[in-house]
Amino acid sequence: MPCRADSLCMGVLIAYASRDPALWDVIVVHRKYLYLALALTSLAGLWMVLGDFQLGSTQLFGLEYSFLAAIYALLLMSTLVSP
Repeated sequence: MPCRADSLCMGVLIAYASRDPALWDVIVVHRKYLYLALALTSLAGLWMVLGDFQLGSTQLFGLEYSFLAAIYALLLMSTLVSP
């Protein structure tokens, strides 16, 4: 559990943002930045998959799992804010 607390916290932050009307309105108004962040992280993830990246190596020191969680969190947020 402590090793995956970052993924859990991303879900908690999404749940908090979706229940706060003022914060949610700001996110919906600036959804193009959310889409941009999703595109950039997806491209970086694609680079990791297609490139010479070794899972669990010292290239990212285990941050690849947090990176994957960020991609899924952004994907969830982009789905929630889409018109």
